[in-house]
Amino acid sequence: MSKRIRFPIITVAIILTVLSCETNKETKIVEGINGKGGLISNLKSVCSINSTTIEEEIEIFQPNERELFELKTILNYQGLSENSINFFKSDIQYAFAVVIDNKRYIIYNDDYFKDIDKNTESYWNSLFVIAHEVGHHLIGHTLTDKKSSNESELEADKFAGNLLYKMGASIESSTSFIDKYATTDKSKSHPNKDDRIKAVELGWHEAESMIGNSAIPPPPNNSISNLMIFHPENLIAGYQDYRGWASNFCEGIVLNKKLNDKYLVYITKANDNDFFKNFESVWIHLLDPYIADKFASNASLPDIDAILLPGQRIKFKYHAEGSLVFKYFSYLEALQPLENQQRLFIQKPPLREPNIAALLSGFNEAMEEYESYHGSQVPSDELITVNLKKENYTRQEGIKLSENEKDLMKSKTFTVHDLHLSEVGNVDIYLTGKNIELSAYQNGEFKDSYAKMKGNVEVLDSKNFKLHGMIEMKQYTLSGPELQDTVIEDNKRINGTFLFRKTGSRKYWRLKQEGASGFFQSMNYFDIHSK
Repeated sequence: MSKRIRFPIITVAIILTVLSCETNKETKIVEGINGKGGLISNLKSVCSINSTTIEEEIEIFQPNERELFELKTILNYQGLSENSINFFKSDIQYAFAVVIDNKRYIIYNDDYFKDIDKNTESYWNSLFVIAHEVGHHLIGHTLTDKKSSNESELEADKFAGNLLYKMGASIESSTSFIDKYATTDKSKSHPNKDDRIKAVELGWHEAESMIGNSAIPPPPNNSISNLMIFHPENLIAGYQDYRGWASNFCEGIVLNKKLNDKYLVYITKANDNDFFKNFESVWIHLLDPYIADKFASNASLPDIDAILLPGQRIKFKYHAEGSLVFKYFSYLEALQPLENQQRLFIQKPPLREPNIAALLSGFNEAMEEYESYHGSQVPSDELITVNLKKENYTRQEGIKLSENEKDLMKSKTFTVHDLHLSEVGNVDIYLTGKNIELSAYQNGEFKDSYAKMKGNVEVLDSKNFKLHGMIEMKQYTLSGPELQDTVIEDNKRINGTFLFRKTGSRKYWRLKQEGASGFFQSMNYFDIHSK
């Protein structure tokens, strides 16, 4: 708790009603020692979140860490310095923005912030209030506001709605504060609730329509007739051993290049591919990630670079190794640019609201909420437990690690098919005492989906090992945004002995029990990938 520095108040406090944002030039601030607090005097008018009354003289104190973190986060989203707005708490009614001595200030009531967040069990309400006051500053209302107070408030509401979208808030979260705490009727200083909600929604939808709508690069200046077509035998090193699955033909436009082997492609024609959708941007590798550190592509990199230039329209196939999310080209062809390509903008995929409110708190309890939200701590009474036959296995003590055991222990990547389309999970396989332990975890893409495995490992040979322990998962369908609320596996834990096997030239061990044998309802591939 910050120590409050008391200043003697000589004059009698005068109560004023907020009617305008325009700041009186005679307003003064005296900050305490080392900026610990202070006193604002001759306060005539401010920009407040709601109709309120203020005193001409108020004491101010250092803000709480949580609210300061929220302000810094908002300023970071706007590309502003964290010190561009001075921030203090006080015993006022709500929160307000004001300019004093050519410096921007936001003053707030910390008890009020706690109440509005507690009532909605999220941090979006306090974030909205701070964003609203930041909007008053950035729009210029706190300088010389020639507009009506009602018009200024609607502009600040719109600004806050726009900003909260960028931070990940749903439209319901963005309008929550106005819906619960704004006055129903219009006043001299503030619009009615319905008009304010419309302003927030307008800002939110404008951000939704613009976010990610960057321009597609213009076609490169090259001769399409001189560009080559690369078939699998050109692109895949060791093609004679290649037996992998390849996608349907796709079309897209190259947006960016990262180093020499990773390209960002904007998909214009997905052709019913499982991993890509029209109008989304995806990273595709030039080389198989398993052999990229040993082999170059069969084709020369300068020839490939002649195709994979920003703005180049391409036709391609991709290959994916098992359930690994990395994709790499198995066919590549240059196409003529689209007729209107220079006027195209990247369309934004549907918003998936993260649990950013918990992340923004900066406190342990919020991080615990975040971890619980992502399935890392599932209460035992919510688990559906199935016990299969479990073999008794204990590794002989004092036996040196075999080459097959060492090879398996190098694995660091764990993936479950369709659990997450852009991120992989981690596996840790280590020697503890005489046993080899395995612990694996992968977050899902939607809500609280996840998968994890834990237990003792019995290595049979270079192609097979057994896990004596448990596998646990929760998963939603990936059939489309409208179906992502459909649970197909609900916190299910399977205890038993599980066989993992490498087949052919594959570079991963795959769980052999599948949905058809009564294991999990969904046909999921659980894969442990070689280093």
